[in-house]
Amino acid sequence: MQFEADAIVYGAKNRGNRHGRFYDVPHLITRVQNHSGDLKLTVSVVRNEKEADPSCYVKFIALLEKGS
Repeated sequence: MQFEADAIVYGAKNRGNRHGRFYDVPHLITRVQNHSGDLKLTVSVVRNEKEADPSCYVKFIALLEKGS
């Protein structure tokens, strides 16, 4: 399998998904925002993920919205 030269590959037991992408801010901008066309990117911080479920590990949510 080929990965980007600057990719960090993680393996985690009991994660429940086979593939996920984790972006730092510079890579989020260059890989997602700069290629989103007319979509508006909003990133929100999740401060109460454990209230949804004790096993929840989400820290950020990216929302891409189609313009009007």
